[in-house]
Amino acid sequence: MNYLDSSTSYQWQLNTVIGWLSLQDSSSFYVGGKSNTLKLVNINTNYNGFEFRCIVTSPNCSEVSDSAVLTVIGTGAMVSNPISLNEAVSQFIGESNFTPLELPVSIRPNPTTGIFYVHPFIEGTYSLMDSKGRMVESGRATPSYDLSSYPNGVYILRLTLETSTHQIRVIKQ
Repeated sequence: MNYLDSSTSYQWQLNTVIGWLSLQDSSSFYVGGKSNTLKLVNINTNYNGFEFRCIVTSPNCSEVSDSAVLTVIGTGAMVSNPISLNEAVSQFIGESNFTPLELPVSIRPNPTTGIFYVHPFIEGTYSLMDSKGRMVESGRATPSYDLSSYPNGVYILRLTLETSTHQIRVIKQ
């Protein structure tokens, strides 16, 4: 985001699902929380699906940018022990007392041609069922899933999390 007026201010925000949280100027995971450029550092797949936006304020008006969703790609960024959303947000913003309320879970992209991502990632277990209710996969929940080897159709992803169970319809094209 960039406006030429020197009196313009910028405030980056993180969507915590219970609301947008204004970022401080920096933490160990970002710099520029109050500048025209937010630079993420030390990011791994625990932060996949984080959503950001920027509020730009000038003397005459205030505008909110469209949000952008972070997608972490590459084996160098993979983690062997994913952490919960609470821990990821707490680490990211540098506050140990962040406690979100019940979180809605979504997937992107849907429909998919193969790989899709769960947002937000929360530790738990999963099962994937085909349109006839047959289980085709199950195990420990992960931030992403790959339907590339399955035929096109409708699937149900059932996520059993710390305090709830979510069922999400996934369309594979």
